[in-house]
Amino acid sequence: MDDDPKLIVLKHVFLLLLDRSVPPAARWAAARLRVAAAGVRAKLARRRSAGATLEIVTATAVETGPAAVARTACLALITERADGPVELLREALASAWWAGERDLQELARAAKVSTFEVREHLGAIGVDAGAGTYGGPRLPEYRPVRAAEVRALAEVVQRVLSPAVLSTDPEPLVEAAWQLGIALNRVAGSVDPSLSAEEIAEAAQDLADRIVDALGYALQARAGLHTPLELAAEADRENVDRVVEGAVAAGAVVTVTLPVGHSVTVTVAHQPYGRPDAGYSTLTSPSPLVSDKAPLDGAEHLILRTALGLIDQVVTARLAEDAFEDR
Repeated sequence: MDDDPKLIVLKHVFLLLLDRSVPPAARWAAARLRVAAAGVRAKLARRRSAGATLEIVTATAVETGPAAVARTACLALITERADGPVELLREALASAWWAGERDLQELARAAKVSTFEVREHLGAIGVDAGAGTYGGPRLPEYRPVRAAEVRALAEVVQRVLSPAVLSTDPEPLVEAAWQLGIALNRVAGSVDPSLSAEEIAEAAQDLADRIVDALGYALQARAGLHTPLELAAEADRENVDRVVEGAVAAGAVVTVTLPVGHSVTVTVAHQPYGRPDAGYSTLTSPSPLVSDKAPLDGAEHLILRTALGLIDQVVTARLAEDAFEDR
């Protein structure tokens, strides 16, 4: 699990997001990198499935392992962005630097520029490549996540939140934070080498379940901050913005199987453009077993939008290269 490219790059990114000694602009760049890294991870997975070995060749040795995989992913991202906007190239160069790649010639080859230009790009985002330092204190060197340390962190979270959770009706954000504290324990179980493969798989599944629970509480809290019309207007704007980046799931037909053996079909969609509530989620069904007369509340709307967003991510990743060309 430690050498999974799905985890390695993001570990460095999350370290940056949490480290307040790193300049805000650098943390912002790291946040944007999470999105771009998804494409790199997919390419690494295809390369691995083809039997290739992920490694970095230095002047003195061949290095393999988790840290090398992280730097390989970052170098691949640099090459992808070499001919694009300079801001995105700088983010990729910074990601490689944060992942431990200090060879300026290696960075220059990946970026298709000179080492002098690499220094300039890194300098523009607060990295002094000549001194081998950041604009602030250096980040710790990479090492795999340790189960005991993650469990200790989870215990701190639980001690902090316990008084608030003891309420008869905890606030949604408190519930969300509590679930994330439990999720940290499941992260520890997912990387604990003393556990069996079955126990690790169970911990990983419960981790996903806890995050879904936390998401539900977080969306409930967010819904309480807006009126349905405000949520509709926001959704309508997002639909317009997102359609230029990928496929947007405008709706879905879902068949729900009930314990008694019956099936119920529901249609999830959103109010069409031109209405005051354009963009707001709708749920309808021909079945008398489904109550679809009353409008969805804000939390239900956000949950359905989130679910459709996950669907359009999967669809976008599987679209043909010419899917966005005019026909």
